[in-house]
Amino acid sequence: MDIVAAHECCAYIRDHRRNGIMESTRERAAFTLSAAIKSELEKAVPKSKRSRFVEQAIADALMERARQRARDAIRSAPAYPVRGGDSIATLHRIRAERDRDLVHRSDLGPT
Repeated sequence: MDIVAAHECCAYIRDHRRNGIMESTRERAAFTLSAAIKSELEKAVPKSKRSRFVEQAIADALMERARQRARDAIRSAPAYPVRGGDSIATLHRIRAERDRDLVHRSDLGPT
């Protein structure tokens, strides 16, 4: 997944939450849990709040997974060559190169 897709996934989850819970039509889902996890869930969360608890846990896990994919995409992006100078000089050089490329691609460039 590229960084744009990871960002869109995070944005979707964030934007569709209300009071910490995803808003949408409700659907049933069946999951198999270990006996130990089921027992802990039953002890820790009242029966009337388990669906909300599980939904929030899944939404949080999906958000964290999307964030991790975004971090991985950023880390795997190719580094821009610095070629000496400090970060400000490099940024000015990058912008100048971009400007030249834009002018060259348009019909406004030198003839």
